[in-house]
Amino acid sequence: MPWIFAASSVAGLVLGCLYRAPALLAAMIAAAMLTIGIGMASSWPFRLTALAALGALACLQISYLVGLAVSTLVHRARRGTRPEAGLTLGQDRHHP
Repeated sequence: MPWIFAASSVAGLVLGCLYRAPALLAAMIAAAMLTIGIGMASSWPFRLTALAALGALACLQISYLVGLAVSTLVHRARRGTRPEAGLTLGQDRHHP
């Protein structure tokens, strides 16, 4: 079962780096169906199958957020910009 979590984490990281939210939704549906299918084919008890599916979804979502953060940092590094300290929502750094 740990390989399911590892595969979900790698998939989430790649999705976060390359794609946006609609791809995550499709990947979540696919991961849930795949994990449930593996659990049924392996004759896992229902509780174990449900926990494996929830764990796979959690790994997918967390690693997606990590991939999204990595993608943002790489993009900013290429552009040569840094996040501005002290700005709040609704403020423009060029106009006070």
